[in-house]
Amino acid sequence: MANLAASITQEPDVFGNFDGIRLINRGWLTEQVEIQLQLHGDSISIWKPKYREQTYSIKCTTIDHRYKDAIDDTYEQEMLGDSLPPCTNSEILVSVLEKGRSKPKPQTKYGAFYKAGNYFAFHIETYDPESVGYQLDFYVHDRPNDPSDTGARHVGFSFLLPLDLKSAKGAKKIPITGLSHRPIGQIEFKYLIVKPMIGAGFNMKQTFQRYWKSTRQPVDVGHRGLGSSYKCKKLAIVVENTIKSLQEAANHGADFVEFDVHLTKDEVPVIYHDFKILITYRKKKRDDLELFEVPVKDIALAELQQMKLSHPAYQSEHKYEGIQDDDVDPEDIQPFPTLERLFEGVDIHTGFNIEVKYPLMKADGTGNISDYFDMNRFVDIILAVVYRKHNGRRIVFSSFDPDVCSMLRLKQNLYPVLYLTQGVCPRYQPYDDIRTKSVEIATEFALSAGLLGIDVLSDMFVEDLSLIKYVKDSGLVLFVWGEGCNDKDTIQKFKDNKVDGIIYDRIDFYKTGEKESIFKIEEKRKLDILQRVGSISRTEDSGSFSRMEDRNTNNEMHDSGTDSQ
Repeated sequence: MANLAASITQEPDVFGNFDGIRLINRGWLTEQVEIQLQLHGDSISIWKPKYREQTYSIKCTTIDHRYKDAIDDTYEQEMLGDSLPPCTNSEILVSVLEKGRSKPKPQTKYGAFYKAGNYFAFHIETYDPESVGYQLDFYVHDRPNDPSDTGARHVGFSFLLPLDLKSAKGAKKIPITGLSHRPIGQIEFKYLIVKPMIGAGFNMKQTFQRYWKSTRQPVDVGHRGLGSSYKCKKLAIVVENTIKSLQEAANHGADFVEFDVHLTKDEVPVIYHDFKILITYRKKKRDDLELFEVPVKDIALAELQQMKLSHPAYQSEHKYEGIQDDDVDPEDIQPFPTLERLFEGVDIHTGFNIEVKYPLMKADGTGNISDYFDMNRFVDIILAVVYRKHNGRRIVFSSFDPDVCSMLRLKQNLYPVLYLTQGVCPRYQPYDDIRTKSVEIATEFALSAGLLGIDVLSDMFVEDLSLIKYVKDSGLVLFVWGEGCNDKDTIQKFKDNKVDGIIYDRIDFYKTGEKESIFKIEEKRKLDILQRVGSISRTEDSGSFSRMEDRNTNNEMHDSGTDSQ
């Protein structure tokens, strides 16, 4: 009876609270669609001089455009007046990439404050995207610091018809109409349409999207496997992004291996770094060879795997080197292995850091590839292979494209996502997207999108290690990458500063300490404990472990290992 009384008086569990930690994540898309209306930088132009220097807020209201089908005469239209029917099955959140404002929240009475030069987004979830239009109302705040908002004045509005759902991304420019029904300015925004992934069967049994074992030592990640084989100060001894390279990194103690995924013309996920390849051809009346650059997405898998190719990173004096030779290399060092083949060919204890490649506009206007895959279909195809072949392997996704990161996060709830960023660094041509500009804004975007963390070019921390604290204090996981990591002292410095993962070339040369994956070490310790308590026995002939109550150990072992992400 005493135990019963104790159980009755015990405080009830509170959703989201566990062991003193409160963490609630947004779910994933099942049947609904998320539409993001994004304002990048200086998106609003106000023509009236008296309004240009004012503080603005913007509120978004969804409109059910099916109302127009019910209006069958002038009288009903006049009776409807300015009161357009709201879309009742839609939810709207808003995020502004500033410290403390980045996580999507419900709108206030006047929406949310807009600040020129920043990033601002409405997140709309709806089950009926074909019928949802949008009304944007603009308010000027004479007293922006007044919490009662008594100084807010409605000065204009814009209307947006239902978006074309055929394309995942787009941009629009629409007028801002004043209360006297005259245009007073214009607003330019981008939109992203994230559709649910159908048929995968994700559920709430397990999720590692925001989970990372913080007590574990920083993980060592093999860049493109054993490292870059075309340009870096210490070239890899095996061709990068091949099965051999990835397995060799695993053999030398890589906890994760990082590699790049594209789609071929026939929509097969393959491993390759660059967006384009160089095809060699000979001119009609000359023996001279020429190189022709072609996007990977324009060539079918069988063609890619049969062609004799040059790599874009080759220096000009070496670009034709070996082009006339037969290629008799074994399959595991051939370029363009499929993603599916990697799951079969690399040690199950080695985690995969899968970088999803998608063209992103550079600040100089380059970087786009015409007629690229629709982003929804692109991400769905890659996720489908991973979900089908993972077999309990630890997996982390990453991408330089912030919209790809949002899609990876919203379409599933099993795997974590890192936002890759290089900031503004002289080493690389910067991207145009405002979310790529700094460590701070990358941090705020990751919080906004519900990502596990960010993956930052190491150069960004060379002069300012305090940025590591900015990221970690935000509750995010932090990886670093880049040629600057190819140094034992630098790797150790990052580990001492509590970075969670370091991506570098030549694991075989630069890794210190244990020359075995931490996950293999943990698995051996776990099995040793199970053996000592009698749950498993060691077979005398091979020395391998087997469960006494269940001999089918493969999936069970790997599933139990997944919780150590």
